[in-house]
Amino acid sequence: DQASLQAANKFSEQYAVVISETKEDFGDNFTLDDFSKIILENTRTTIQNAVISDVKTINVNGYPAKQFEVEGEMDKIKAKWLFTLIDAPKNYHQILNWTLSSKYEKNKPVFLEVINSFTETEGKLPPPPPPPPPAKSTK
Repeated sequence: DQASLQAANKFSEQYAVVISETKEDFGDNFTLDDFSKIILENTRTTIQNAVISDVKTINVNGYPAKQFEVEGEMDKIKAKWLFTLIDAPKNYHQILNWTLSSKYEKNKPVFLEVINSFTETEGKLPPPPPPPPPAKSTK
C-alpha cells in the first residue's frame, strides 16, 4: 500500500518495491543513519529468522545511501532481500529487492542495475496524454 513503485519478473523470481517518505515528516536533525535504524528494527520484526549483513555506506547516482542484505523467512519461504536506503533532496527512499534464497546470487546483478538506475524526480509526473478521439463512422 505504501509503495511508490512495484515491479516483478515472476518467471525469474525478481521483485522490487520503492517506498518514498517525504523529509517534511521527520525532525530537522533526522539523518540517513536514523532512517536506517528504523528500517533495520522493522526488518528484525517482520522477517522471521533474519540474518542481517553489515550496513554499507554507498552512493546511488550522487545520493548518499545505506545498503544491507537480509536472509530469512516470510510465510515459511526462504528468501533474501537487498535493502537500499537513499537520502535524496526531498525524500528518503527504500528500494527493496528480493528473491528466493536459492536465486539471490543469480539475481543480484539485476537488482544492482535497478538500484543504480534510481533518480528522484523533481515534481509530479506529467499527466497521461488524452485519449484518442472516437473513430468516425463510415455510414
